[in-house]
Amino acid sequence: ALLVALADALAQSPDMPIAAARSEPIALAGILPDWSADLESAEGELLHSAFDRSAARDPDAAAIIHGNKTYSYRTIDECSRSLAALLASHGATRGTRLAIIASREAALIWTILAASRIGAIFIILDSAYPDQRLETLVGICKPDAILCSAGSERWSIASRLAQSHQLPLHDIDTPARHGNEGAIAEAADAIPAGP
Repeated sequence: ALLVALADALAQSPDMPIAAARSEPIALAGILPDWSADLESAEGELLHSAFDRSAARDPDAAAIIHGNKTYSYRTIDECSRSLAALLASHGATRGTRLAIIASREAALIWTILAASRIGAIFIILDSAYPDQRLETLVGICKPDAILCSAGSERWSIASRLAQSHQLPLHDIDTPARHGNEGAIAEAADAIPAGP
């Protein structure tokens, strides 16, 4: 159905650029929502609220097992709260747009929770994408800041994107490396340096 809709759109307007033609049939086919429509209000629980309940119930239980590293709910909770406070100290508030460049690691989880705590909007960018795709995605989503782990190989990609779009770049491992609370300091050794 999608290809038929795309072919129809191009047949009706042969001079239309393909990029313009392909978004309309996709939206019409119901594959993607109408980008110009207002979003429906999402009622329900916030992401970090569900996590907070689990953390309060058993803070020392394993929340994440990544390779040979285990992260407790307490560690993830404290890192997410510290990162949220750090982001807020740099002006991040409800509606702030954040681009997160991370792999499947513990720091990604506490970064998502931190964004939820301050009411930020976030997009996760895969550093394996070609450079031009990353540039395009950052241009489309127009983030207010880029977040990445400074100890990872992705930092150079994040740094280049931040520089080319004149955006602040924040280290998502900062709470674990520089936190004063015991669990955060203990977590510093458990934070993966990269993939």
